[in-house]
Amino acid sequence: MRQPWLDETSPYAHDDDFSPQSATRPVSRVALAFALAVIVLLAGTSSDLARSVLDLPTLPGTDTVIAAADRLNTAMQAVGLDRPHAALREQARAVEALRY
Repeated sequence: MRQPWLDETSPYAHDDDFSPQSATRPVSRVALAFALAVIVLLAGTSSDLARSVLDLPTLPGTDTVIAAADRLNTAMQAVGLDRPHAALREQARAVEALRY
């Protein structure tokens, strides 16, 4: 089975045998993509995160986590990214209204 995203000129364009020679992505690129995904997730849910950290048990460092979540939420509100899913939902409804 050949991986469909590899073109014929790739040095990894051979039948995939699920061995160490199989085409993989470097860990640094995967880590970067994962970090970006986490940042987008945190930015997009900052208001929910700021509310949910208040329910954390009282442990050393809890105050720091609460303060960090509050600062993140304040920063996202300042640039208008605290509730992107609500804005996306509004845009989808506006497009749906235009269609009918």
